[in-house]
Amino acid sequence: LDVSRVMPTKSVLSVDEVDGPKRFELAYNVTLCSSIFSRTRVITFYPRYQIVNLLSGGLVVAQECALRSETHIPSQSWVPFHWENSSFPSKIRLKFDEQENTHENKWSSGCIYLDKIGITALRMPLANKSKPLIIQAETRLATKRQDCAIMVVIWSSIEKSNPLYLMKNNSPFTVLCFQPTNNTQQDATLESR
Repeated sequence: LDVSRVMPTKSVLSVDEVDGPKRFELAYNVTLCSSIFSRTRVITFYPRYQIVNLLSGGLVVAQECALRSETHIPSQSWVPFHWENSSFPSKIRLKFDEQENTHENKWSSGCIYLDKIGITALRMPLANKSKPLIIQAETRLATKRQDCAIMVVIWSSIEKSNPLYLMKNNSPFTVLCFQPTNNTQQDATLESR
C-alpha cells in the first residue's frame, strides 16, 4: 500500500482473512488536506463492490459456489459486497428475498461477472408464477463521488420493450431462427430489410 503519492483516483487493495477463505476487496484514495494541514495525507477506504437494488422488492445476492452465504439488499438501497471464498469464481447470483433457502433452483439461472464491465440480462424465477421476470444488471466503474470502485446496478426490465435478446437481419437473405423452450418449440422468421 503506497500512500507516499497523492492519488485522487481509486486504487484497489485485497485483504484475505487469516486462516479462512474470505477476501475483502477495498478501494482507497490518497488526498491532501487543505489549509494549514496541507502536508497531511488523508487515506479513504471504500468497499470495491457496491450492489444497488432498484427493484420493487428485496433481493438476495451470493457468490457463485457459496450460495448459502447470502447478503440481503432491501428495495431501493445498496450494500457493499465481499467474497465469501477467494478461490471461487468472481461472479454472483441473485434471487428474490421472499424465497426460502431450501429452493436452490430459485436462484437466477445466469451469473453477473463482477470483473467485466457491461450490462447483463438475467431471467429471475418467481415463486408462484410460471413466467420469470427479466432483470438487467449493469456493472460499471464508479464515479469519484461514489463510495466504491465498481457499482452493480440492478433493475427490472419490461419484456415487451426490452426483450432479453434482440435479433436483426441486415442481410439480403431470409433467416430462420428458433429457440427451444420447456413446453414447445417456437419458430421465427427474420425477413431481410
